[in-house]
Amino acid sequence: MFVFIHMDTCGHCIKTFPEWKKIGNVLKDKYKSNDNLVVIDVDQELLEKMTKLKEQPKGFPTILYITNKGETFEEYNEEDEEQ
Repeated sequence: MFVFIHMDTCGHCIKTFPEWKKIGNVLKDKYKSNDNLVVIDVDQELLEKMTKLKEQPKGFPTILYITNKGETFEEYNEEDEEQ
């Protein structure tokens, strides 16, 4: 599962959202035979109400890759990319 967590009032979230939609479409098309692939976006307030993540996002937007029924997750961090 790929999750884009955003806030409606966040400028970076608003700028990132169209690119997130493109990524989602590419992944869904490339892996259309994989019924387990989920690409979603969720508002931070809804996330807090509906889930009990072990760790809450430290900033916004946040992009997570979640596996193993939610037991394992990796947060995308721009600083992790090689320059």
